[in-house]
Amino acid sequence: MVVTIAAFMYMGSLVIQPGAPPANAHLPGAPTRQLTTFAPLRWTANGSAALEDFRDTLLPRMLNTYTAVEAAKYEKDKTTEISRVEPERYDRYNLFNPVVRCPKGDLVRLGSDGDGGKFLCGEERLQQPGCLVMSIGSHGQYDFEEAVLKGTACEVHTFDCTYDGASLDGERHTYHKICAGIKNEKRDGLQFMTLPDMIRSAMGGRPVDLLKMDIEGFEYEVVSGFQMEDSCHFPHQISLEVHYKQLYSMTDFMGKRDEWRHMLWPMHELSLGELGVFFGHFANLGYAVVSRDDNPYTGGEGCCSEFTLIRVEQPAHCHG
Repeated sequence: MVVTIAAFMYMGSLVIQPGAPPANAHLPGAPTRQLTTFAPLRWTANGSAALEDFRDTLLPRMLNTYTAVEAAKYEKDKTTEISRVEPERYDRYNLFNPVVRCPKGDLVRLGSDGDGGKFLCGEERLQQPGCLVMSIGSHGQYDFEEAVLKGTACEVHTFDCTYDGASLDGERHTYHKICAGIKNEKRDGLQFMTLPDMIRSAMGGRPVDLLKMDIEGFEYEVVSGFQMEDSCHFPHQISLEVHYKQLYSMTDFMGKRDEWRHMLWPMHELSLGELGVFFGHFANLGYAVVSRDDNPYTGGEGCCSEFTLIRVEQPAHCHG
């Protein structure tokens, strides 16, 4: 069960709504560890400690989860047949609940109250001129970009090679017909580029404040290409939708066997163990979960959840 917080803010209108949320409020999970936030250095130290604890306990927590789920299944069915039993629906994400708080203030919601909105750390940096936001995957739906342009001072770059797009605002929004990938290549006439090269070529190597990624199951391939040695300019925050089932269902690849060579798991449901490797990779890159927001628009199937991660550790070589 995910605990919810009671205070949140919509950056589009910058209206704080304190107190108990309405019964139908769409709220993220609260952090499982209370962190001091009054000083950046203290926050970083505490955040790193929380992330270290997450890494250290991930394997035993996963084993305990499997033990409990399978014991309950066998006790209920009175069966002696041995097979792997997975946590169902949103329970499959319970090992990855938030472990840190925002450095300053509460989480804020950017975008719509429904599917597509993101819970973020709405720090002062998102209100500073020149802050930089990357949006990977949009297919022409610019709700998120419009919310960023309206509610922050940031410059926004949208990356999607699957359609012919256009920029919303010549000064603060730029569309790039490029998809994120694990290497720089042309694939079936489409241009793919790694995240570090996107940052270098499209953003001139400037620090990225926020990366939003919603690519319908391709997040596993893309994130597998995130490597520590080339991570100094990785985003301060990453917000992405994570799928464990119905991967690729909103893409042109779904159901086309000749296109499955582009997929890691065609028609496959991800196990808790596979999700653990995915979030463990983020943790090794220095990212801690600050928000989990289960998608309520999937008919109770629990296929996907929105996660926001914030970077609390960097390699030593990034600081000279």
